[in-house]
Amino acid sequence: MKTTYPKLLVLCSSILTCLILLHCSKSLSASSKADRTDTLKVQNNYASKDIVTINGITLNFDEIPFNGSSNIYQLPVAKSLKSAALENESRLLARSFNKQYIAFSRTTYTDSVNTTLMVYSKSGTLQWEVKSPLRIVNFRVSEDGNYTYAVWQHYTDTLETYYLTSYGKKGKVIDNIKGVEKFYTGKYADKVYYQRKDVNGNPLIGFLNYSGNQKWEKSYFPDTKISSVSNNGNNSIIVSSFQKLFSSVDSKGRIIWEHKVSKTESLGFFSFSKDSKYLSWLPEIGKIKVFNNKNGNIIFQTDRMIINNELIDPSSIKFVEGSDIIALIDFIGGGAIKIFFVTVEGKYLTQTLIDHNYLNTPFLNQEDDSSIAIYFDGVKVKTVSLLK
Repeated sequence: MKTTYPKLLVLCSSILTCLILLHCSKSLSASSKADRTDTLKVQNNYASKDIVTINGITLNFDEIPFNGSSNIYQLPVAKSLKSAALENESRLLARSFNKQYIAFSRTTYTDSVNTTLMVYSKSGTLQWEVKSPLRIVNFRVSEDGNYTYAVWQHYTDTLETYYLTSYGKKGKVIDNIKGVEKFYTGKYADKVYYQRKDVNGNPLIGFLNYSGNQKWEKSYFPDTKISSVSNNGNNSIIVSSFQKLFSSVDSKGRIIWEHKVSKTESLGFFSFSKDSKYLSWLPEIGKIKVFNNKNGNIIFQTDRMIINNELIDPSSIKFVEGSDIIALIDFIGGGAIKIFFVTVEGKYLTQTLIDHNYLNTPFLNQEDDSSIAIYFDGVKVKTVSLLK
């Protein structure tokens, strides 16, 4: 007996997809009214520090993350708050790198999912908002406020679908790309890299730069993934475990150079310098390689990093923001972290000890020619001098 169930399932799936796409093009468009259940106030305190108050939670701008994937109640300043709302809602928060714009979302989980995404100027003026019956996963807003990117999730008992939606300055939907769970940007969030799969399940790497009128998708290897994006958004690192290599890709999708990974190496931590001139790589604990990103030539490498007669085994590596200085981060136990600062040639500069149990990797910023500021969870915890 011939069954028609498979055709019926395909038909239902097609109808569901059409409904979701119809929603994304219509109900994700901007609304002119603010969500009156949420309040945001920006003020300037006596110490001339920028302060924002959201639903009674007061934050310094520096405490607001760049990526809108953290619940506001999980930020350090709000962790002690007791709220019954935690059980049936989430409030995510992000800011532009230059602190000029704030994106804020509120999702409630009762009989159905309801989300409002709002973008404010630094003065606290609502720029636009959208409402959706989907759950929001992450979002970012560009420095000029012209673009906001958000990942939305639609799920049922049997289906889970993600969409990357791009919004213009007034909240108008520019793009709605199905199948994107994660996206990657530089610090200015004006250029976006993402990965998704085509209809045959093959991975695609995509790129969006609306101000530069660039948009492309390319297929590289059967298991290609994005590992790192430069701060200026001009380069990305894609990796392939199957091919045992990684590639440096420019903003046009061209592979600049490739590097084969040995049997003992892993596709570990990567970090670009301020202008994408250099790339640092930590293929295994204690092993370091620094490349010229123009051609892939190795500038410095070592299997054993010895500083002041001390063998160090950094578990993370990253360039200090706005510099060509490399930070080697060593979690030494007991909640303590040692950070060693070296040049791209491996020359030792200085080091510092952070004796506190921080779970996240620090954000490091060169504030001037002689000092580096260390932040955890948006809060500055220490300034390290580069002067001897």
